[in-house]
Amino acid sequence: MREAARFIASQTEPAQDGTLLRFVYAALGSRPGKRAGSNDDLLWHVSATCPRRLASTVPIPFPQARFRQSEIATLIDAAPIADLVNAAYRGAGGRLGWIHEAKLLAGDRASLRDVVAMIDDVSTTVLVRRGGRSSALLGCVAIQMDGADRCVISMLAVDPELQSAGLGRALLADAEQFAASNGARSAVMTVIRQRQSLIAWYERCGYHRTGAVAFPYGASKVGTPLRDDLDFVILEMAL
Repeated sequence: MREAARFIASQTEPAQDGTLLRFVYAALGSRPGKRAGSNDDLLWHVSATCPRRLASTVPIPFPQARFRQSEIATLIDAAPIADLVNAAYRGAGGRLGWIHEAKLLAGDRASLRDVVAMIDDVSTTVLVRRGGRSSALLGCVAIQMDGADRCVISMLAVDPELQSAGLGRALLADAEQFAASNGARSAVMTVIRQRQSLIAWYERCGYHRTGAVAFPYGASKVGTPLRDDLDFVILEMAL
């Protein structure tokens, strides 16, 4: 596997259009790097040899040295992911970024158990980005292959101190490329209707509204609603 990674690195120029991302994922098969082992080893070796792997179509306005490119999360990442998601969505730790929903819902946005189950689900892949000089997580996104040609994107979260810097858009592009490389022809997500600024952001990224779905009042996994008029907007985009 290491020799294969060296060959890929030597023969492939990492392109900003995501060519290397699709090439490596295709080489690894339909479920690349899901567990620790040879696939993870190959993907990690490519990252060390080609630091620009998983290149996004969207330029990042802060220095590349501050973060690494996307990696597939493992169970070791579960607790940091839960902390990151709760900080981004609920303002945990007193840090409120622009995507927070602390005025709509109380309690955790993601529990450790939920994140572990998501990482361990064979239909779901979680991508993460880390700091360039540390292993600290800066952002994450989940991709669930929902049927033969569709994926569900969820849990897109960025450290509140780095929001509005372009990292969220880069993670979204990585998720879309990953899904497309695994056969998805469209991506779908749900966003609380009251989060108009976030919906507008996704629309600028190419998503459009295709419907709505009721909010699951009474389901403890979504937290404690602080309003009685919540519902979800369905957003979709062709890949």
